Amino acid sequence: MKKLLSLLVVLVLALATPAMAANAGNAVQDKPLPQNRIEQLTGSVWMASSQEAKLALLFGIELALNVDKIGTDMANAKIAKNPKAKKSDYRKMSYFTESWYKAFANVPLPEIASQIDAWYAAHPDQKDRLVLGVLWKDIMKMPVPAQK
Repeated sequence: MKKLLSLLVVLVLALATPAMAANAGNAVQDKPLPQNRIEQLTGSVWMASSQEAKLALLFGIELALNVDKIGTDMANAKIAKNPKAKKSDYRKMSYFTESWYKAFANVPLPEIASQIDAWYAAHPDQKDRLVLGVLWKDIMKMPVPAQK
């Protein structure tokens, strides 16, 4: 399931990031793009992108997270039918998925995009920060989980 989620996230970013980078014009062309798609999505790219591109990216992220949630729910429903199942047999969604649902329950995508826009507008000197980093640390305000 995590491989599928990772694949979907990569696919979404692979499709959305070049379009967003193209919208950014010369701001991105000053230096070569990183090979990692996530590292291409900086505040400069975000702020130069159309509202449609921003919403498409957020939609793709939510789609991948929904796959994680649905897969986890389906696996747990199957486990629940086993009378010998233990609590430790049940699966959990990824920490990012759980955190996204906590932070953005009932928040429309345009509002999430507006929060990102507002953050970068308030921090014009930090346009090189990655959008997912800003989402995680500054908007969702989630700590990095400890390694087990």
